[in-house]
Amino acid sequence: MDDQSLSNRSTTPGEVLPAVGPPASAHEEQLLAVLDGLPESFRDAILWRHRDRLSYEQIAVRAGLSAEAARQLYRQAIALLARDLPLTDEP
Repeated sequence: MDDQSLSNRSTTPGEVLPAVGPPASAHEEQLLAVLDGLPESFRDAILWRHRDRLSYEQIAVRAGLSAEAARQLYRQAIALLARDLPLTDEP
């Protein structure tokens, strides 16, 4: 499978795609580490919204939730991500 098809492929809940392209920066590595530490439902909501560019309605279908519950899940996930993501340039 080439890099293009990997980046466009949808995943199942909890599945993270392998890294493609150049090595990650220190900031990307921090983000990936924090994402990996989130509960699965939070991580999925963030990845589906940003990587897969799904609407809240599409996230709701995948997660078995209402659209409003999907919005709340995403907001909670982003809040937890922001809480755990370092704000400095320190590794």
